[in-house]
Amino acid sequence: MLAATGDEILLGDFEATNQADFLARRIAKLVIAEVVNFVATSYEAISAIEIMLGRDIDGFEGRQAYLAQARADLLQSIGVRNVQVAPKPLPGKEAHFAVSGMWAYDRPSLEALEAVLHAERAAYAQFKAAQIAAAPAPRRRSVLSRVFTSND
Repeated sequence: MLAATGDEILLGDFEATNQADFLARRIAKLVIAEVVNFVATSYEAISAIEIMLGRDIDGFEGRQAYLAQARADLLQSIGVRNVQVAPKPLPGKEAHFAVSGMWAYDRPSLEALEAVLHAERAAYAQFKAAQIAAAPAPRRRSVLSRVFTSND
């Protein structure tokens, strides 16, 4: 959402289409950093990006404070300032938190963002390489099985 002044944007309520796959790949930090980088480098008029992370994630019941701290750490690592953690009770999920902060287009924020992008891109490349290396080799059919199936 773009502010009325046209120089700030609000990013929030990120939702992966396949939440389990998204969590398994551990790419939340990379995705958020890439989105901030895209906005910061593509829209010159934007001088600040407010980020709000408040979506509930299944499987974190009883660990909401851990999730809130991980989100706060993520935002701080990319150069977000004034990170705040606030209760956001949802019906039946009273221990839910929203984490927010402002990323300003300045040298310290850009340097923090670039460092995270570099590290997270490298980590994701390693993850993908490990998946490829660990993938089972395709089964080769024996000569006899090919002979018998070709005679049918």
